[in-house]
Amino acid sequence: MAVLLTALAVWTAAPVLAQAPTTLILVRHAEKAPEPAGDPVLSPAGEARAGHLAEMLGKEELAAVYASETTRARETARPTAEDQGLEITSYPPLELESLIRRVFAEHRGETVLVVGHSNTVPDLVRLLGGEDPGEMPETEYDSLFVVTVSLEGQAGVLRLAF
Repeated sequence: MAVLLTALAVWTAAPVLAQAPTTLILVRHAEKAPEPAGDPVLSPAGEARAGHLAEMLGKEELAAVYASETTRARETARPTAEDQGLEITSYPPLELESLIRRVFAEHRGETVLVVGHSNTVPDLVRLLGGEDPGEMPETEYDSLFVVTVSLEGQAGVLRLAF
């Protein structure tokens, strides 16, 4: 909660340019190949899921696409970023508070996609003030969280499967 309050302090210190809520679409990277072990690429199923994500978000106007520094996260984000004409902005996967501050500082009132990991996506939902989604199993690749944060800092969470 402290992270959200810090982000909101940065957010509200500047003149309010937009009255719309800020929306973060959070997904875990798609299915990964077994090799290379340290930083695997997507499997064929993962590539298909990444394409499906791009199709799902095709009519959504994204302001930015963020992905952790891992190959699998960047490959998951790539089809959506390319379809939207956006660059992928990398973030260190364990620096979630910094990521949230950046999103609120640079994209308030807009919608962004964030591709993370099974151990970071639930943490992002919690840090944004959403209801605890529980743990994400290593075998779960199809959850998509839409976290909408109002100007007052109230978070609403919608959990979908894709």
